[in-house]
Amino acid sequence: DASLLAEVWAGGNLLDCLPASVGLLSGLHTLGLSSNRLASLPDGLCDCAALVHLLLDDNQLASLPARLHALAACEELGLSANRLEEAPPALPPRLRCLRLNSNRLTRAPRWPHSPAELWLHDNPCERG
Repeated sequence: DASLLAEVWAGGNLLDCLPASVGLLSGLHTLGLSSNRLASLPDGLCDCAALVHLLLDDNQLASLPARLHALAACEELGLSANRLEEAPPALPPRLRCLRLNSNRLTRAPRWPHSPAELWLHDNPCERG
């Protein structure tokens, strides 16, 4: 039963896509996909209501799903070393740690409440 799967660690596997059906993993707590070749993410990812740790560092992401903020349980979001030019416009409500360092952000992000731990170094926006 896919709903019983709590952790997926698939870093460093040269993955270039994630199936839309990932959203069916309703019990998924941790998804580790760092160091792959992901250029985009399916909107279905945002249906993983139990997801607490989403690790997408060191991929090729240039954009994020519009409903990323719907990940209500998410506390850690790793997006460092991707190709993002903009920060997510809205964040999951429980987010404590957001890594956006080493991207292509041209503007510093502005949210009503920033995460306690926010990594922004090595982006064009910090160099002015």
